[in-house]
Amino acid sequence: MKNFKRIISVFLPVLCLFAMVFAACGGDDKDYGKLTVYKIENLAVGQSQQINYVFSDANYAGEITYTFEGNDIKIENNTVTALVGGKKIMVTAKTQYHETVFAVFTVAAPDVESKLVTNTVNCWLGYPAAPLDIYFTDDYEKNSAIYEYDTSAMYIDATELTVLPHKTGSYTVKLETVYKRTEFVVNIKEVSKVGREWEPFGEDTAETIDTLLEHYGTANTTLFIGDSFFDPWFFNNFNTIYKNKDAICRGIGSTTTLHWEQYITKGLLTFKTKPKNIALNLGTNNMYNFGATGAVAAESMERFLMLLRSTLPNTQIYLFSVAPREMNSDPSQTKINEFNGIISEFCKNREEITFIDVFEDMKTKIDTDNIHPIKSAYIDVYAQKLADAGCVIADRKK
Repeated sequence: MKNFKRIISVFLPVLCLFAMVFAACGGDDKDYGKLTVYKIENLAVGQSQQINYVFSDANYAGEITYTFEGNDIKIENNTVTALVGGKKIMVTAKTQYHETVFAVFTVAAPDVESKLVTNTVNCWLGYPAAPLDIYFTDDYEKNSAIYEYDTSAMYIDATELTVLPHKTGSYTVKLETVYKRTEFVVNIKEVSKVGREWEPFGEDTAETIDTLLEHYGTANTTLFIGDSFFDPWFFNNFNTIYKNKDAICRGIGSTTTLHWEQYITKGLLTFKTKPKNIALNLGTNNMYNFGATGAVAAESMERFLMLLRSTLPNTQIYLFSVAPREMNSDPSQTKINEFNGIISEFCKNREEITFIDVFEDMKTKIDTDNIHPIKSAYIDVYAQKLADAGCVIADRKK
């Protein structure tokens, strides 16, 4: 009896071990079928392709997770996108019951000279997000862009290409794409609304613009606004030039970009009816009435244009350059050239803002007050240049 007990005590552990091995190796002999994932070839940088897969037994089909090394591709919602060209990436696909491996082959980036352009960006606290001055070679480059910046100072929306400022300062943003690495500066400023140039002016007249738009404006209206150049008192042949046209003229004499900025921020001008086009003439009074330099006036214009664009995202803006004053004797002519140069560059790659240069044309078309255009200049220069720039003034429906 003792020997029998001894035999059991010796073989029991062996039997237990055998049972465990049997359970692990052959206890679950269910056939879950096979998962097949097809390789992906010739995927160009920036392009996406859906991953094709087949479960041999649909009863055990399930959610697939993908793992791979590196950052040459990305996979979301069973779709793979190439981020780096000329690569072979092995991807593991797993479900609850299956595991397999497939390859993704990306095409080398095209042999191009990148046209990536970055310019300094100005933005202001408390104002809408500013557009980034970035111009990519193609969509592949835009989609691959990686930004490195101080996230406590700003937020960059890579899809909308805007920057929302958080704190003042000058910051460097590093940018890497499939073609090139570069960097640019974002200047974040605070607007100090003190001084004579910020004193209220023309606010009652500004409020009437909404009334005019409400009663006479349509979705096809072209609205002429700005300083005295587009004030009906000086532009007194407007109704003759644009007879039976869907156009409204309501500039306000002596105004600057700062005045028009306040009309919008104070809610005096809300554009109840959104015009199709805006023809804008501003800037001369910033420099001549309030002594701003060309650079300071241009910065104010940039801020106003961004505010106007944010208010009217679907309106095309046609901005006229500042015209000369007393061309042959004006000692301050240099700052007009500085202003026009900066703003022309600012508008150059912006489809929503068209810069119209009238400087040379206006040299011989200044009225006897040495400021305003002669009457014929509104036809020969302003109306003609506006049409040449592609602005179509719609007929007014009866």
